[in-house]
Amino acid sequence: MELKGPMVRPSLPPPKPGGGQGCFKALLSDCSTTASSQVAVYRASRPSQAGVIGRPRKASLWQRHQNPGFPLRDLDDGLYLHVVAFLPKKSLLSFDATCRYARKSHSRACGPWWEMGRRAFQGVEVNRLLFDYTSWPEAPETQSTSECKPNGFGMDLAEMKKMPVAMWRSQVDWKARYRTFVSAARQFLSPFAHEIRNVRWMDQVIGLQWMWSLKEFGPTTAVYTEFEVKHNPDDISVALVDPNDTSRQSVTFSPITGAVIFETRVQESPPLVEGKYMLPLSSFPPDAKFKGLLGVYIKDDSVAFFRKVRRGQWETTGFVRGLSEALGHSTIGLVLALREAGPYRVCIRTNGVNIRPPLDPGRVESGIQLQNTSAWSAL
Repeated sequence: MELKGPMVRPSLPPPKPGGGQGCFKALLSDCSTTASSQVAVYRASRPSQAGVIGRPRKASLWQRHQNPGFPLRDLDDGLYLHVVAFLPKKSLLSFDATCRYARKSHSRACGPWWEMGRRAFQGVEVNRLLFDYTSWPEAPETQSTSECKPNGFGMDLAEMKKMPVAMWRSQVDWKARYRTFVSAARQFLSPFAHEIRNVRWMDQVIGLQWMWSLKEFGPTTAVYTEFEVKHNPDDISVALVDPNDTSRQSVTFSPITGAVIFETRVQESPPLVEGKYMLPLSSFPPDAKFKGLLGVYIKDDSVAFFRKVRRGQWETTGFVRGLSEALGHSTIGLVLALREAGPYRVCIRTNGVNIRPPLDPGRVESGIQLQNTSAWSAL
């Protein structure tokens, strides 16, 4: 920008007789007055910032970092855990990777992984243990130990009951426990893992690592499990059983016949089984091999089965009520029954709490009661 007006050099005042110091002070005063006037002329010649069109100047890097930060670790523990509990799973994983303090704080009791697991695994059992306990069960059932101690599976329920619940909670790494439940959701029991391939024996029953405690279900808790049958050399069916004795009582769905079958072992030796069935869905030809999707939906002590053949539509049996009374146990397991040996290909496609089924099975109250003999036909 060009200055308005000529630049005026300061004129030197005539020297005063008998003193050089007064002459020097007068020179400084005149120079200061002249410079101030030139600066005023320069500022007056500049256009006002209000009328200038363009992007404002950015603050320098040093200026941007002058604002004081607010570290989250300075918050009260309760308030901090309440804030991070609103983070989604992906953001929480990224947050844990930032520092050791975040990872340790989030993995303790009442942290976000504990809260997230309580919602995601309500009523779910892995290795016969729930995700969390508010109090120890009165009569422990059959327990088994696991391979990892930080996730709370290094001891069985009998050993856990030797300490208060609060102490046990403080010793658990809840992020590791959450990871254990997630990995078990889509795995079968040994010797199979994520997929059933080669079956060596006839009439083999293969269970899931997940089990369900119906008494721990809330009013709105529901579980949906879906299997994908890619290859089936003979016959396959899905059943709900008592985990302590899979052959004593069962509620079975056969996708080929479309039948729901309720069987009870009435005699141990020689073994004698009584059963009844109903046909809510149509049957396929006897030589058909089912390939497609199988679904099981458990809610309010009731179960609904689903099937979908390849390039077909979803079908459902509707609800069947009274699981706890029929199976004689509040904890139930889900198994696949394979009639013949051979090369199968079956995997768990979906398994989780509060997942909507692909088709509305209707109201639970309108379901058929397992103990209602008039609605069933004898085998």
